[in-house]
Formats: sequence, structure tokens, C-alpha cells
Amino acid sequence: MPPTAPIDTYVRVETAEAMDIFLRPAGVFARARAYAMDLLFRLLWLWLSSMLVMFMFVGGGTPEWMMGLIFLNLFATMWLYPVLFEVFWHGQTPGKRIFRLQVISDNGAQVGWSASLLRNLLRLADGLPFLYALGMSVMLLHPQGKRIGDVLASTLVVHTDDARVQASWQALQTVPPQAPPVALTREEQQALVSFAERQHKLPPARRQELAELLVVAIYGHLPARTDALALALGMARYSVGERSAAERAP
Repeated sequence: MPPTAPIDTYVRVETAEAMDIFLRPAGVFARARAYAMDLLFRLLWLWLSSMLVMFMFVGGGTPEWMMGLIFLNLFATMWLYPVLFEVFWHGQTPGKRIFRLQVISDNGAQVGWSASLLRNLLRLADGLPFLYALGMSVMLLHPQGKRIGDVLASTLVVHTDDARVQASWQALQTVPPQAPPVALTREEQQALVSFAERQHKLPPARRQELAELLVVAIYGHLPARTDALALALGMARYSVGERSAAERAP
């Protein structure tokens, strides 16, 4: 459990739901391990995919096309790899997931396209003059361990507590998954999931109030004789892919 009062290694963040959460920023060594793991994955992929491209051109084809494909693959792997994973994998690349790190916005929300693109583009500046010397120096001096890309993109790399999150979902097993009445946007689904993961930290009255706000935002009104809290949590379970027994039946 996080401390009830902030200590040096924790940062207090007020989320859009007016909740105070405590996050533990990742230090330079934890981030370096995750980066090294991601670099290894990328190099392995580049080696395998380059071998495949060269194999495709064994029977014919021009060297210019082969080199073009290899350089295009190199660009996509080195530049799009972190952005796509951070946006579509809840702020985690494979290396960050292995070492339980996550990129989030300064307000605790999931990192978006613009922030992820900016922080990864600025790796060029962090890498100066060699071997990330400038970026690591800034991380060691910054109280939240941010590099230049994080400062300008308003992002933060934090440690995650997967065990606590899994315990929150286990506690919801008695709540049946509930399909929303309309297709939800990714942000709406994320709001439901975030509420489900954090609702146990809230006082009962505040928990009920937020659940009703979520239900009204999705349904347009509060359905009569409906437990708003159970409905919101049910839609959160549905948003993460859980289905009722009847829906799973062939």
C-alpha cells in the first residue's frame, strides 16, 4: 500500500476524477534496464526481418528495393516501436512491462499520441553528446527523474504495482460484465477501467457519486432501479474483454 502521506520517493497527483494518487517515479537505473531490454528486442527484430527481406530478394529484384525496405523497417522499428506500444499498451513497451514501469501524463492519465511522439522524438536531444549523457544527467538532477523529453511532453515514468491492480480486479469477480448501451471511445473505456482500479481507495459516498457520473455520461440518464456502482464496474469489466457466461457460450 502507498503511504498515507507523501514521502520523498512518491509524487502526489490529482487525477481528472479529483482523486489523489501516489506514484513512485522510476530512477535512471530502472529506466536504463527497460531501455536496454527494448533495444535488445528491436535488434533481434531487425536481424530477423532483414534476413527475411534478403531471402525474398535471393531469386531476383534490385538491390535498391531491398535496401529501401531494410531502411524503412529500420526507421519504423527505431521510431515507431516505443510510440505504438506506449499508446496502445497502456504506456508500456515490452521492456517497461518486464520491469514494471509505465509512462503516464503528469495528471495521471494515459499517455496520448502527441505526448508519446514528442518524448520519443526528443530522445535525440537526450542522447547528446553520446550514450544518453545529457538525458541521464537531467534525470539524476530532476526530482521526479525526468529526462528532457519527459519535461517537455509533460510525462512521467513510474513504477507500477501489478499485484495491487490484479487484486482490485479479483475483488470484482462477483460483478457481472455489462455491455454498454453504445460503443465507447477508447478514452471512455479508459475512464471506466481507471475507476474500477481506484474505486476501492475512495470513501463510499464519493465512489457512488463518481459511478453515477460515469453512468449518466454513458447512458445520458441514470436508469431507474439500477445500482450505478455495479453498472459502472460491470462496464469496466466488459471494457477489458471480460464476458458473462452466456456470452461466452458457443
